[in-house]
Amino acid sequence: MCAIAGLISLTAGEDTSALLDQLDQYRAQAAFFCTPEFMEENGSLLRRMTATGQSIGLLVDAKDTERTVLEQMSLGNDALEEATFGKTRLVWVQNGEEQDFQTVKEAGYRFLEPDLDRSGYHLQGVSNANSLLRRISDQRDDVTVWLADTANLSGLRAFLSAVGNAEGQCLAWTETA
Repeated sequence: MCAIAGLISLTAGEDTSALLDQLDQYRAQAAFFCTPEFMEENGSLLRRMTATGQSIGLLVDAKDTERTVLEQMSLGNDALEEATFGKTRLVWVQNGEEQDFQTVKEAGYRFLEPDLDRSGYHLQGVSNANSLLRRISDQRDDVTVWLADTANLSGLRAFLSAVGNAEGQCLAWTETA
Protein backbone atom coordinates (compact mmCIF):
# COMPACT_ATOMS: atom_id res chain seq x y z
CA MET A 1 0.00 0.00 0.00
CA CYS A 2 1.34 3.46 -0.82
CA ALA A 3 1.61 6.25 1.72
CA ILE A 4 -1.68 8.04 2.15
CA ALA A 5 -2.86 11.26 3.68
CA GLY A 6 -6.38 11.54 4.93
CA LEU A 7 -7.91 14.87 5.88
CA ILE A 8 -10.31 13.62 8.53
CA SER A 9 -13.40 15.60 9.55
CA LEU A 10 -15.65 14.72 12.50
CA THR A 11 -18.65 16.14 14.29
CA ALA A 12 -17.86 17.24 17.84
CA GLY A 13 -20.07 15.63 20.46
CA GLU A 14 -20.07 13.69 23.69
CA ASP A 15 -17.12 11.44 22.66
CA THR A 16 -14.88 14.31 21.57
CA SER A 17 -12.51 14.14 24.54
CA ALA A 18 -11.93 10.40 24.06
CA LEU A 19 -11.49 10.85 20.29
CA LEU A 20 -8.90 13.54 21.02
CA ASP A 21 -7.07 11.06 23.28
CA GLN A 22 -6.86 8.60 20.37
CA LEU A 23 -5.68 11.26 17.94
CA ASP A 24 -3.02 12.38 20.43
CA GLN A 25 -1.85 8.79 20.98
CA TYR A 26 -1.29 8.32 17.24
CA ARG A 27 0.00 11.87 16.66
CA ALA A 28 -2.83 12.38 14.22
CA GLN A 29 -5.07 15.32 13.57
CA ALA A 30 -8.62 15.92 12.48
CA ALA A 31 -11.03 18.78 11.95
CA PHE A 32 -13.89 18.87 14.43
CA PHE A 33 -17.04 20.62 13.26
CA CYS A 34 -18.97 22.07 16.19
CA THR A 35 -22.42 23.56 16.61
CA PRO A 36 -22.65 27.00 18.21
CA GLU A 37 -24.19 25.33 21.27
CA PHE A 38 -21.28 22.89 21.59
CA MET A 39 -18.84 25.79 21.38
CA GLU A 40 -20.69 27.76 24.05
CA GLU A 41 -20.64 24.78 26.44
CA ASN A 42 -17.19 23.29 25.80
CA GLY A 43 -14.55 26.01 25.99
CA SER A 44 -11.97 23.71 27.59
CA LEU A 45 -12.33 21.15 24.79
CA LEU A 46 -11.98 23.90 22.18
CA ARG A 47 -8.77 25.06 23.87
CA ARG A 48 -7.49 21.48 23.93
CA MET A 49 -8.27 21.05 20.22
CA THR A 50 -6.40 24.22 19.39
CA ALA A 51 -3.43 23.34 21.61
CA THR A 52 -3.03 19.86 20.09
CA GLY A 53 -3.18 20.96 16.44
CA GLN A 54 -6.74 19.92 15.67
CA SER A 55 -8.84 22.17 13.46
CA ILE A 56 -12.19 23.58 14.47
CA GLY A 57 -15.00 24.27 12.06
CA LEU A 58 -18.55 25.51 12.36
CA LEU A 59 -21.42 23.04 12.04
CA VAL A 60 -24.60 24.85 10.99
CA ASP A 61 -28.03 23.71 9.86
CA ALA A 62 -29.64 25.47 6.90
CA LYS A 63 -33.04 24.24 8.06
CA ASP A 64 -32.81 25.94 11.47
CA THR A 65 -36.07 27.88 11.71
CA GLU A 66 -34.81 30.30 14.36
CA ARG A 67 -31.43 31.40 12.94
CA THR A 68 -29.96 31.89 9.50
CA VAL A 69 -26.78 30.14 8.44
CA LEU A 70 -24.85 33.40 8.86
CA GLU A 71 -26.31 33.95 12.34
CA GLN A 72 -25.28 30.44 13.38
CA MET A 73 -21.78 30.99 12.03
CA SER A 74 -21.52 34.28 13.91
CA LEU A 75 -22.69 32.69 17.19
CA GLY A 76 -20.22 29.83 16.79
CA ASN A 77 -17.31 32.11 16.04
CA ASP A 78 -18.22 34.37 18.99
CA ALA A 79 -18.10 31.33 21.32
CA LEU A 80 -14.87 30.09 19.72
CA GLU A 81 -13.25 33.49 20.10
CA GLU A 82 -14.30 33.67 23.74
CA ALA A 83 -12.75 30.25 24.44
CA THR A 84 -9.61 30.38 22.28
CA PHE A 85 -9.12 33.99 21.17
CA GLY A 86 -9.41 32.72 17.60
CA LYS A 87 -12.01 32.31 14.90
CA THR A 88 -12.50 29.88 12.05
CA ARG A 89 -13.55 30.09 8.42
CA LEU A 90 -14.31 26.35 8.09
CA VAL A 91 -17.99 25.43 7.77
CA TRP A 92 -20.10 22.32 7.27
CA VAL A 93 -23.64 23.23 6.24
CA GLN A 94 -26.16 20.50 7.00
CA ASN A 95 -29.29 20.42 4.84
CA GLY A 96 -27.80 23.11 2.64
CA GLU A 97 -28.75 24.05 -0.88
CA GLU A 98 -26.76 25.89 -3.52
CA GLN A 99 -27.89 29.31 -2.23
CA ASP A 100 -26.66 28.46 1.28
CA PHE A 101 -23.25 27.45 -0.06
CA GLN A 102 -23.05 30.64 -2.12
CA THR A 103 -23.91 32.73 0.96
CA VAL A 104 -21.17 31.00 2.96
CA LYS A 105 -18.66 31.51 0.18
CA GLU A 106 -19.54 35.18 -0.28
CA ALA A 107 -19.09 35.74 3.47
CA GLY A 108 -15.47 34.52 3.13
CA TYR A 109 -15.89 31.05 4.61
CA ARG A 110 -14.70 27.73 3.25
CA PHE A 111 -17.30 24.98 3.34
CA LEU A 112 -16.41 21.34 3.59
CA GLU A 113 -16.57 19.49 0.29
CA PRO A 114 -15.46 15.95 1.13
CA ASP A 115 -13.91 13.67 -1.47
CA LEU A 116 -15.30 10.75 0.51
CA ASP A 117 -18.51 11.09 2.53
CA ARG A 118 -18.57 8.24 5.04
CA SER A 119 -21.26 9.75 7.26
CA GLY A 120 -23.60 6.93 6.28
CA TYR A 121 -21.13 4.25 7.38
CA HIS A 122 -19.96 3.50 10.87
CA LEU A 123 -16.29 3.48 11.74
CA GLN A 124 -16.61 1.05 14.65
CA GLY A 125 -14.02 -1.66 14.25
CA VAL A 126 -11.13 -3.17 12.34
CA SER A 127 -13.13 -4.24 9.28
CA ASN A 128 -14.68 -0.75 8.94
CA ALA A 129 -11.24 0.82 9.41
CA ASN A 130 -9.65 -1.41 6.75
CA SER A 131 -12.51 -0.67 4.35
CA LEU A 132 -12.05 3.07 4.84
CA LEU A 133 -8.30 2.78 4.36
CA ARG A 134 -8.84 0.90 1.08
CA ARG A 135 -11.27 3.60 -0.09
CA ILE A 136 -8.75 6.34 0.69
CA SER A 137 -5.90 4.39 -0.95
CA ASP A 138 -7.97 3.98 -4.12
CA GLN A 139 -8.13 7.76 -4.51
CA ARG A 140 -5.42 10.38 -4.76
CA ASP A 141 -3.08 11.21 -1.88
CA ASP A 142 -4.89 14.02 -0.05
CA VAL A 143 -8.42 12.73 0.48
CA THR A 144 -10.88 14.72 2.57
CA VAL A 145 -13.03 12.27 4.53
CA TRP A 146 -16.27 13.31 6.24
CA LEU A 147 -16.99 10.91 9.09
CA ALA A 148 -19.53 13.13 10.90
CA ASP A 149 -20.44 11.38 14.16
CA THR A 150 -20.00 7.79 12.95
CA ALA A 151 -16.56 7.07 14.45
CA ASN A 152 -16.33 5.41 17.84
CA LEU A 153 -13.14 4.87 19.84
CA SER A 154 -12.31 1.37 18.65
CA GLY A 155 -13.00 2.26 15.03
CA LEU A 156 -10.87 5.39 15.15
CA ARG A 157 -8.08 3.51 16.97
CA ALA A 158 -8.13 0.75 14.33
CA PHE A 159 -8.14 3.27 11.51
CA LEU A 160 -5.28 5.34 12.94
CA SER A 161 -3.25 2.17 13.52
CA ALA A 162 -3.89 0.99 9.94
CA VAL A 163 -2.92 4.39 8.54
CA GLY A 164 0.31 4.32 10.54
CA ASN A 165 1.10 0.80 9.34
CA ALA A 166 0.59 2.00 5.75
CA GLU A 167 3.07 4.82 6.40
CA GLY A 168 0.27 7.33 6.02
CA GLN A 169 -0.92 10.20 8.11
CA CYS A 170 -4.13 11.84 9.22
CA LEU A 171 -4.18 15.58 8.98
CA ALA A 172 -6.62 18.24 10.04
CA TRP A 173 -8.61 19.92 7.30
CA THR A 174 -7.54 23.54 7.45
CA GLU A 175 -8.68 26.82 6.05
CA THR A 176 -5.99 26.49 3.40
CA ALA A 177 -6.30 22.74 2.72
